[in-house]
Amino acid sequence: MIETGLVYMKNSNIDWEFVETLTGTGEGGTFLWPDNQASARDIQISFKIDWLQKVSPKYLVEIGTHRAHFCYLCKFTIPSIKIVTLDIADRQENVTKVNTYFKTEDICFK
Repeated sequence: MIETGLVYMKNSNIDWEFVETLTGTGEGGTFLWPDNQASARDIQISFKIDWLQKVSPKYLVEIGTHRAHFCYLCKFTIPSIKIVTLDIADRQENVTKVNTYFKTEDICFK
């Protein structure tokens, strides 16, 4: 495990090894929580997956790309989703990694 405090959800198909390659500075990230808050993180991720499956959007606009964790989670949950993600910092590298991982160009960084 890397030193960021990323804790692994048990019984998950999420590719944690790949998620750890999505870098950034500062706090935050869909999967990045302190070790002592792992259960809260798991509940939030489960809620997001359930919500995405229920709503099943074709398109999504994300404000705040950061590590592109949410882009990964959306593509993991709904492979056909198209995403436009915005950030004040250049996060293209992480978006490119997620697109490459899923063999798609459905995520557009602006």
